[in-house]
Amino acid sequence: MRTLYLISIGIVLGLGLAISGCNIDNEVGELDSDTHELLSTESATYGVGTKLGRDTIIINGMKFQPEHLSVYKGDTVVWINKGFVVHDVTVDSQGKSWSSDSIRPEKSWMKVIDEDFDYFCSIHPTMKGRVQILEK
Repeated sequence: MRTLYLISIGIVLGLGLAISGCNIDNEVGELDSDTHELLSTESATYGVGTKLGRDTIIINGMKFQPEHLSVYKGDTVVWINKGFVVHDVTVDSQGKSWSSDSIRPEKSWMKVIDEDFDYFCSIHPTMKGRVQILEK
């Protein structure tokens, strides 16, 4: 009986390590004070470029929110992972390819936008989004 108990504990611990191992990738910095300030101000908008020059996409519920974001050329977009698993931002179009570091839960990654692009999470390919540049 004790052997069965020890095997059960080993299985549970092993599964826990396997699940947490999915989150061990390149660590992205903590949410900075600018990001916290942006999220707490009314002038932060979702889906339309802001006068702040910084726009936010929340990763939650296995979705990029908003899925489509319009920004001005030179704006910075911050992706914030509010989910429970690691995600990334990956582009592969028109012969250009790049990917963010892994974005762990409660971490962020940012990029200055200089062109339109469609993107997806290479870890969860059904998650898709688009960033489009607005005309001034």
